[in-house]
Amino acid sequence: MNWFYSRSSTKSISELQSFVDVVILAPNFKNLDLLGFSVKRELRQLDRGTNSKTSTSPPLTKMGGSNHQIYIKLPCKKVNQEEDTAPTLEVPGVYTEV
Repeated sequence: MNWFYSRSSTKSISELQSFVDVVILAPNFKNLDLLGFSVKRELRQLDRGTNSKTSTSPPLTKMGGSNHQIYIKLPCKKVNQEEDTAPTLEVPGVYTEV
């Protein structure tokens, strides 16, 4: 709870509960796996599109994620229009959880 209430106010209660349920209480969670863990190193690896334990696969594919392209309807400034006719932004290469 100290971690939850310290520093940042962007954490939600549901995110905290999910972290405990999905990570800490996972049957395969081993705290010794975190020895030598570096947030900065892992973020660099994510920026490169790789996981430190695999040199070529994007991290979410290793966790069962899949690559999709998504479409986002864009609002037009000072234009009142139906969503169906709004311009669409195509975003390829979005990894989602299974």
